[in-house]
Amino acid sequence: MLRKTVTSKPKTEHALATAKAKGQVETVSRSSVATGSGLAKYDDPDAADKIKRPTVTLEFKLALQKARQAKGWSQADLAKQINQPQKMIQDYESGKAVPQGQTINILNRKLGTVLPKIPKPKKVKDPNDD
Repeated sequence: MLRKTVTSKPKTEHALATAKAKGQVETVSRSSVATGSGLAKYDDPDAADKIKRPTVTLEFKLALQKARQAKGWSQADLAKQINQPQKMIQDYESGKAVPQGQTINILNRKLGTVLPKIPKPKKVKDPNDD
């Protein structure tokens, strides 16, 4: 029996579901790893314990919140000003997300302030790498 091998992606959701059911398509989740950190670190199963995630400081969170409130803006108002979803402002103020440098510059301009710098994450030294 001859079979034609499929080399193109399914174009519709129905075609994708059919291809998944037949085993022709494999789904792989993408990692939300910060760029530049290198995927080689994830080859080691213990690497997750060694990588320190970037976080914002308490000083940054409070400065952002105070600057926003000084303008009399809600999180939604600030989000509209910088063309970001309101959830992002909420995440910045709670420390769940770290804004990129460009976003910090936009926040500084719109709020008329200078927000504290966010420290770069430190690499955790592996005692086995001596």
